[in-house]
Amino acid sequence: MVFISGCYPASEPPRRTRITRTLPALATALALTLQGPTCGAMQTAATAHDKLVTAAMSLRYLARHTQARDCWLYMDQRYGRYCVKPLRSQWVERSGIRQLYLLTAGEPITADDRSEDLPAHALPGLVGAFALVATADGAPKFLAATDAFMYGSFGDSGASTARLIQIGAGDYYGWIFSSGGTWQGISVGWHHILAPHGRRFVDLSAIPTMRESDQDHRYTISYDRASSAGRVYPLTVTKLAQPRGAEVVHFLVPFNFRTWRYELPPAASVGGKL
Repeated sequence: MVFISGCYPASEPPRRTRITRTLPALATALALTLQGPTCGAMQTAATAHDKLVTAAMSLRYLARHTQARDCWLYMDQRYGRYCVKPLRSQWVERSGIRQLYLLTAGEPITADDRSEDLPAHALPGLVGAFALVATADGAPKFLAATDAFMYGSFGDSGASTARLIQIGAGDYYGWIFSSGGTWQGISVGWHHILAPHGRRFVDLSAIPTMRESDQDHRYTISYDRASSAGRVYPLTVTKLAQPRGAEVVHFLVPFNFRTWRYELPPAASVGGKL
């Protein structure tokens, strides 16, 4: 039996003798080809990726890197100190150019670099979004960058659930997640779609998950890739009744190129039929 793995150690080449004993020469050559790159080659690629992410973090979050917490310090004028780390990174190809989409997340910390034991409900979490390429020498070159969005409550931005999906023609991608909080029994939240616009990332969504004035319904969003068309795809919004989640109605929200956002139709915003 021949076991074909994803890689093998460079110091331990594939065991050609064992394969030759059990397979004809043609099958042997095919098996060796399918064994893929050495582990060393794959580790080198992973190391280059990690170095690129580390260099990007150091360029964007200039205050300092804290060894004890293995994060980068960010000072927000309103909310104070944050410990920022890479959260998600994914390679995509746009207009024939391989780009790295990087999402970062920050939690509030005290003046002595400790985590806030019990962040205030009004204290948001931090999210950063970047699109970059690697130059010939492996350094990051930013195509679009926003260091700090402030979302959520109790120091939690909600970005831990973020996923990167195509949201428009021309390989237009965005990070999608939601944030919110509950205060005195009232829940409020928002959907977020972070995508490049010019040299920055912006939030394309003004769609709530739940509105303060309407605690009986919540909203979900999705993209229907099969029927999507246009420079930025329309968004399917579904209104659900609380608490059982029975569907009330779903409707298509076109992208508003003037405001560069998705917005609920006026009827839905004021609690009308939608």
